[in-house]
Amino acid sequence: MASKRRAAGELDEFLVALLEREGRPLTGLMLAEILREQGEIVTVSLVFRALRKLVERGTLHKLLLSRGYVPTRSPNEIYLHCTTCGSVGRIANEESFLKIEDVAERCRFRVTRPIVEVVGRCAHCLEREAADAAPPRRQSVAIATTKSAHASVEANVRR
Repeated sequence: MASKRRAAGELDEFLVALLEREGRPLTGLMLAEILREQGEIVTVSLVFRALRKLVERGTLHKLLLSRGYVPTRSPNEIYLHCTTCGSVGRIANEESFLKIEDVAERCRFRVTRPIVEVVGRCAHCLEREAADAAPPRRQSVAIATTKSAHASVEANVRR
C-alpha cells in the first residue's frame, strides 16, 4: 500500500468528507487513525490543526459531551446525545438561539458561540427498551395454558 501526503486544503476536504460518510461524531484521534489505516501520512497535530481551522470557519462543530466533530449543517443546531448508544441527532431551531441571545443580552452577556447539547435517549433505544421491558405474549399464553393444563390434571387426579 503506497502512503500519500495531502496538501492542507485537501486534508480539510478529506476530513469533512470522512465525517459526512461516517455519520457520527469522531474525535481527532479517531480521524487520525482512520487516515493512517487508509495509507495517509498524517500526524495527530496536523489533524487537530485542520479540525480547529474547520471549526473556526463554521464548517465543523466540536461537540462538548462526546468530544467529537460533526459537519455543521446550520449555525443554529441543537445536538441530541443518546446516553445509551452514543448517537447524536440534530435539529435546527433558530428561534431557540434567538431566545438564548435575548436572555443573555438582558444579563449583559454577549454570546459568541452558542452551543446547545441535550442528553437523553434516542427513539431507537427507547423502542428497544420498551420491547425488552414488555413480557413476550407467547410466554404469557404458554404460562396460562400450562396453568390451566395443570389445574385440569389436578382436577382429574382428585376424582
